[in-house]
Amino acid sequence: MTCQDAQKQVSAYHDGELDPARREDLAAHLQACSACRAYLARLSLLSRLLQSGTAAEVPANLLPRVLGALAAQRRRRRIREWGIRITAAAAGLALCVGAQRLLMVRHARPDAASAEASIAVELALRELQGAVAGAGLQDRELDALARRPEVVLFEELTGRLRP
Repeated sequence: MTCQDAQKQVSAYHDGELDPARREDLAAHLQACSACRAYLARLSLLSRLLQSGTAAEVPANLLPRVLGALAAQRRRRRIREWGIRITAAAAGLALCVGAQRLLMVRHARPDAASAEASIAVELALRELQGAVAGAGLQDRELDALARRPEVVLFEELTGRLRP
């Protein structure tokens, strides 16, 4: 029998739970092995101490200290949970604001059709300026032609531009 096998059976040996054949084998091993005898002696001492029934004295302030520690732990957990919630809400808000800004930038840009129309109007105005330059129009009238049509119309209606 090895020491490892013997130590697995020492508790049952101590409690008298082994059958006679195993009990004799373990007893023979214990006579020959001082390490296993010491293991049995420690187990016997532990058993006697547990049977003696002497309980350790509990300090009077133990319960309030334990309850206080538990309450502090719950407070820390709640603070941590709220911190996570606030961080998540801030991240969500930042994401919404960023998406809104991105959409505003995309819609603020002129699309391809309006950009082409602006270029076409610009080219038409330049051609018109060239054509009317030879017709002897005054500088003021040329300025009016170069400006946006709605501004010219407004100035004509308010009397600021005289044809």
